[in-house]
Amino acid sequence: MGREKKKEASWQRTIEDRLKRLAEDPYDPFLQRVRDRLGRGEHTRAVKALQTLVLGLPVLLGHIHRWTEDPKAPIVISQWQAFLVKYLHEPADLVEEEDRNGLFSFVDDAYLAAAIYQRTLTLTLTRTFGRRRHIPTTTLSRATIRKGMGWAQRVLPRETESLERWLNEVGEGKLDVVGWTMTKPSIRKKVTR
Repeated sequence: MGREKKKEASWQRTIEDRLKRLAEDPYDPFLQRVRDRLGRGEHTRAVKALQTLVLGLPVLLGHIHRWTEDPKAPIVISQWQAFLVKYLHEPADLVEEEDRNGLFSFVDDAYLAAAIYQRTLTLTLTRTFGRRRHIPTTTLSRATIRKGMGWAQRVLPRETESLERWLNEVGEGKLDVVGWTMTKPSIRKKVTR
């Protein structure tokens, strides 16, 4: 295994371990946060789908990273990845302050990674770049990812709408990824609309 592969495997394991610990924590407020947003009837189906999506975050990040290494890949994939990295390291968060603890705080991150994964997979299947070698084999099926994304849209509607809008703006060249930050007042206003 090359140096880069070891480094990639290391950060993936670190994130995986952290997410698994949170998922196994009986005191984690994840279930309650989902129930608060959906009510008692639907929350059990949503919890499983959202946990699967969040626990799949390291796998999605790895696939997105590998796609950007292809010299034939459309530049937009690198731009989406740059936005994802910037978003993950942003000190401000779309998720409300009381929800920033535990596994629930990763729902928006997992949604963004899944949205980029789906868009990139669509480009891979519709363009000559990447051929079959870039279609990842993963424990997450496209249906599982879509299901998790659908529940995330119901649990965090404003947040996921903002993420989709920003991804569209990145794709259209309207959003400067390097200068982007959520701490700017204009960004915060767009989220709370």
